[in-house]
Amino acid sequence: MAARWWMFGAAALICSQIAIFTSWSDAKFGTVANVLLLAGVAYGYFTQGPASFRAQFERDVRAGLARPIDAQVLTEVDVAPLPDPVQRYLRATGMVGQPRIRNYRIRFRGRIRSGPTARWMPFEADQQSFTDRPRGSSGSARR
Repeated sequence: MAARWWMFGAAALICSQIAIFTSWSDAKFGTVANVLLLAGVAYGYFTQGPASFRAQFERDVRAGLARPIDAQVLTEVDVAPLPDPVQRYLRATGMVGQPRIRNYRIRFRGRIRSGPTARWMPFEADQQSFTDRPRGSSGSARR
């Protein structure tokens, strides 16, 4: 619900502007406040609305998670060509005999800057990856 605040702002803006038009001579300067509200609503729509990168990321993730998964099991034959430390790790963690991992989500939090002397900016990013389609993954940065 918090991501849709811009919808309520747009509705309030329309109602406010209609009220201003009905009493234009007395309330015309209220349009200035509505222009400021419009800037906020537009920002919300483009960053959180249905055409935003965030919305596309969420659609891609839903589609990926809805795909049928071939539940192949990790076998000793699969593990044999791997380096010894990897083999030991997979056996120690009980992965041999379990279904292979087909997707995972990673959440990052950190700081980033645009140059060596620029100030640090906090960031958060979500990445959802699907191993059955290794050519790409869906990722999105926030903030």
